Amino acid sequence: MLSFEGGRSFLDPRTKLVLLITLPTFLLGGAGGEYLRVYAVILALFPFFLLFISKNHLPAVTGLLLYAAVHCSGYYISGYKLGAARYFYLFIYDIFCYLLPCGILAAFIMRTTTVSEFIAGMSRLHIPQFIIIPLSVMFRFLPAVREDMADIDRALRMRGINVKSVGLLRLLECKMVPVLMSTMRTGNELTASAMTKGMGLGRERTCIYPLGFSPADVAVLLFCLSAYIVLILSWFDIRFW
Repeated sequence: MLSFEGGRSFLDPRTKLVLLITLPTFLLGGAGGEYLRVYAVILALFPFFLLFISKNHLPAVTGLLLYAAVHCSGYYISGYKLGAARYFYLFIYDIFCYLLPCGILAAFIMRTTTVSEFIAGMSRLHIPQFIIIPLSVMFRFLPAVREDMADIDRALRMRGINVKSVGLLRLLECKMVPVLMSTMRTGNELTASAMTKGMGLGRERTCIYPLGFSPADVAVLLFCLSAYIVLILSWFDIRFW
């Protein structure tokens, strides 16, 4: 379980957005291939660093050890022809080395960025309102649905509804129908909440959160920018190593 004291982080929401775009580009998308492997490894390690400085020491160390073990074992196993076992290992490798860092970063951003901060950051970037409104609704939608699903599970356990008592299909029906109804209600409520707060009026909204780029933001942005510059130059056969 991840916990973030104070609910905020030291990074600006715009920096988090750049990270959220950069990590999947170089990890899941494989941009640059082996030529930018160093950038991919550094970007993969960054979410664990964010966990550690947010005082989630055990998840950070555990995830880092798993990543290091799977990543380093790849150099040892790559020279062997293991048949089906090799494909299974590649599946595990993709999960721990590519998907896990992106998931940790997404969870970190969701837990440490308030909707007001997100809206203010997007407004500073002059993002159109028809993009900001759905994203702001989604920002609250996923945590709200997760809470509703937990409440539904507790209600089913209190009533003694499980696989043994009603069967698998009946249990799925008892879970999915309330989840779908809750999802529709939550989406409508969050949309109405966003519109009530003045979204869509076409006027500049005020924000009580002090937004600004700190030295940490500048360092992260410069690193991400350098990755994109090296990638673009490689398209024109301009390589540095």
